[in-house]
Amino acid sequence: MHFETERLILRPWQEEDAEALFRYASDDRVGPFAGWMPHPTLDHSRNILRSVLMAPDTCAVVPKSVGHAVGSISVMQGEDGFLPLAEDEAELGFWIGVPYWGCGYIPEAIKCLLAHCFEKLALSSVVCYYYDSNTKSRRAQEKCGFTYESSTNANPNSINGIVTAHKTRLTREAWQSGIHPIRAELFHLRDEAYKSFNSRLLPNIEKERVIGVRTPALRRLAKSLSDSGRAEAFMRELPHIYFEENQLHAFLIEQLRDFTTCIAELERFLPHVDNWATCDQMNPKILISNPDVLLQKIDRWLASPHPYIKRYAIGQLMKHFFGERYTSAYPEAVASAEHENYYVRMMQAWYFAELAAGRYEEALLWFEGKRLDRWIHNKAIQKACESLKIPAERKQYLKSLKY
Repeated sequence: MHFETERLILRPWQEEDAEALFRYASDDRVGPFAGWMPHPTLDHSRNILRSVLMAPDTCAVVPKSVGHAVGSISVMQGEDGFLPLAEDEAELGFWIGVPYWGCGYIPEAIKCLLAHCFEKLALSSVVCYYYDSNTKSRRAQEKCGFTYESSTNANPNSINGIVTAHKTRLTREAWQSGIHPIRAELFHLRDEAYKSFNSRLLPNIEKERVIGVRTPALRRLAKSLSDSGRAEAFMRELPHIYFEENQLHAFLIEQLRDFTTCIAELERFLPHVDNWATCDQMNPKILISNPDVLLQKIDRWLASPHPYIKRYAIGQLMKHFFGERYTSAYPEAVASAEHENYYVRMMQAWYFAELAAGRYEEALLWFEGKRLDRWIHNKAIQKACESLKIPAERKQYLKSLKY
């Protein structure tokens, strides 16, 4: 294999590369996180060069501005990968010397070889792996459109005892569709501290599926995609992998200005919603332009067994039908929307807490008569007593109504 990019030459390893290989592969910040020992001697590097790196599926990464090999990248098929591969898939493996971390050379090399994999080799997908704590490898994969697939226990690395390897994948369809540039934009907006914080708020979402993009940045990206005409292709790709992709999809639906189109997109997307944040933050303004049809949809959504469709329906009743459109049939519908899911029950409690804030006498009919499920009853009173919209004397009375 021999390739050239804007800044790199990817060529076969040569005997003359031994000293450069030893210079970078002897650094203990490189090999252990890729699953191999630092090279102890130049002779060891020569042996690895001949027995491993000079294989036909492996390239030396040579920056044009440097002129010698600083890393390696390989396309492995069959039994050569970390785990056995299907005939129509391959694994990419790579590393680069410490002085060239952060230069973007590995993502540039990966993108070059992806074209080779999908166009020349006609593969269906390409996989990568990274070990725990190897955030640099993970980020390189994410920047190139790979998405987390699974984790596996590997044999403990003899250097640092790492036992878990995470698998990512990029399919030919995703590569061809151009969806991965949008994913790359999301990873460019990543805030590691926010990722850690937000992951704790989403206990039912695997941490690996949280990128760490703040909501204002997601809304700005949604506006940009909508204005530039790039939203449609992204919205066709369901299901998404990452939490932020679902958030972005929700905010793109908010950009829609036609009621019928908005309802159709909601119907397509709601079955894929898998967390409370996406459910609650998706609030297209156009929905209330046709309240009668919206109510028909809410009635159907309330009957859904899908927890976040049901939660979304309750949320829409709470947002749009507490004012002049309110009827006593709505709390009846919410109370009847039974579901064992915690997030559905929390939304039911929130609804009745808001009912106490806006229509206190109506709420008392439910609380005094203890007409709600015990847990929902107590949680609704708790949330009502936390509200700044309810006077202290009413809160005292509400507390007396707890089971």
